[in-house]
Amino acid sequence: MAANRTAKKGDWHTINMPVKNKIVPLNVGFTDEKMKKIKLGFIPEEMEEKWFIYYDEEDESLYLHRSWTGFCVFIVKFKKIDSGYAAVSALVLIKDVKFYIM
Repeated sequence: MAANRTAKKGDWHTINMPVKNKIVPLNVGFTDEKMKKIKLGFIPEEMEEKWFIYYDEEDESLYLHRSWTGFCVFIVKFKKIDSGYAAVSALVLIKDVKFYIM
């Protein structure tokens, strides 16, 4: 991760997820400690690092973008629970395979 800092949306060129997507229900728990790491996100530094990832505190969601294109492919929604956090749903882009690998 670049400069050991928290990734923010403005750190990378991003394109919002198109309307053509699907909601996938989830029920995956994370401790507060693991959630701290998730919230750091990821800023790619080399071409081989294919994802730009950031967490938006306002809407409690993790955004995963292809680093080369900036396209949003996944949005994972989290919820605070007694034992930490839970990933409760994922919005998944439905598109041609070429969209993911460009």
